[in-house]
Amino acid sequence: MNKPSIEAQLVSRLVGDTIRYAPAVLVPALVSVASVAVFTRLLAPAAYGFYSIALAIVSIVAVVGAVWIEQAVLRYLPEYDAAQRSDELVGFALGATLATCAAVIVAIGVAAATVSVEGLARLMFPVGALLVGEIGAITMGAVLQARLRAPSVSTFRVCGAVLRFALALGFVLWIARDARWLLIGAAIGRGIVTLTMFIVVARDRGRWVKPRLDVGVLTHFAAYGVPMVGWALAGQLLAVSDRFIIGTFHGPGPVGTYSANYNLVSMGFGLLSTPLLMAAHPLIVSAWKHGERARISEMIESFSRLYVVVLTPLVIVLAVCHRDVAGIVLAEGYRGGSFVIPVLVLGSFAWGFAMYGHKPLELTERTALMFQLAGVTAIVNIALNLMLIPRFGYPAAAFTTLASYLVYPVLVHRAAPEGMPWRIPWATIARAGVAGLVAGGLALATRRVLGGAPPIVVVCTATLVVTAAYAALLLAWRRLVRPGAP
Repeated sequence: MNKPSIEAQLVSRLVGDTIRYAPAVLVPALVSVASVAVFTRLLAPAAYGFYSIALAIVSIVAVVGAVWIEQAVLRYLPEYDAAQRSDELVGFALGATLATCAAVIVAIGVAAATVSVEGLARLMFPVGALLVGEIGAITMGAVLQARLRAPSVSTFRVCGAVLRFALALGFVLWIARDARWLLIGAAIGRGIVTLTMFIVVARDRGRWVKPRLDVGVLTHFAAYGVPMVGWALAGQLLAVSDRFIIGTFHGPGPVGTYSANYNLVSMGFGLLSTPLLMAAHPLIVSAWKHGERARISEMIESFSRLYVVVLTPLVIVLAVCHRDVAGIVLAEGYRGGSFVIPVLVLGSFAWGFAMYGHKPLELTERTALMFQLAGVTAIVNIALNLMLIPRFGYPAAAFTTLASYLVYPVLVHRAAPEGMPWRIPWATIARAGVAGLVAGGLALATRRVLGGAPPIVVVCTATLVVTAAYAALLLAWRRLVRPGAP
């Protein structure tokens, strides 16, 4: 019996993982869509802009504070468990998290006393509270994930997303419609779930694990995790540095408009790209552990090919129907910025594609090199933002994001370790591109025929047209090249 192809293995794994992790992926994504739809209708663009800047601060600082603990726990906890030393590592994770949160509280207090940006200083303490909750959720979630407690991870992710949104909405409706109460509600919701996670992790297997700090474990963690902090921080700067520059030169209103449309793209891609990457990662790691290094490049090429085939229709739909998607989700004051969606969706596509290409660097523990490549990409992004955003405003941010996200896969491709090159599936990209352009042309024609139909009808119809035409073209191409193919 022939061994199933890599694509067949990935599709099989994807179906299983989608079912298993659907709540953890889909519910937070749907809650994010709901939050954008609701809060852009409750807040003016300026208030939503301050909220977006605050979330950008949270995302950046949370990376610095938590990712080094998260990555080291994921890497080393199975080894500590096997050596019956899990209390040592879990206790350190608890202690390091508490110490980090204490440092954040002190830093936020200093920032609140020194920041003079109107409208932003009053958000510092809600930002600090939300930061503490996010850092704890990241590190405690890593412990549960490393111990393969998928149901617990899914439950906490769902509860965290729902409670954070529910309390934020409640505070905004019942107290005041401004960014401060939105952040306070989100911080309380996140804090409740994070405290529960902390108790679950500390109450391990029927006994309490005491928080501790140990220089030896710290050194072990830092050697592996700190370079990953740099990589993740560079990724966050790529995603959010433009918010600060837009706000500095053009005020919070444009930040709100740009952020709302950016979020539509990031959420849409997360729904499909995250399960694909989750399905590919265990297969790649398994091959590495079993010494099948010669097969790694073949696997990554196949996963890259599937990524292109699956996500191209999403790129086309968001590009063709960007006004309609914005009309469904965003309030009227934000829809004028939907023209950036086609540009941003291409950038997100390129960045997600590179996540497969740098797998050999992860496997060979070349995290410092990953940090350098991401750092170069972030520097390019910030330089372009500083040159173009002051003159052209937030539309320029979409093009600088696309340009920067194209730089990273080029650097990753050139930096591939010897013996494990990233073979880019150019033929698949060409076929998918041609099929996507034809399907997109048909969707544009359909959109014109529908005229003044409700946006939801336009998006659903265009999605069906794109999917059917794209699949038919790829199938016809395959049969033309391989006449006997099913």
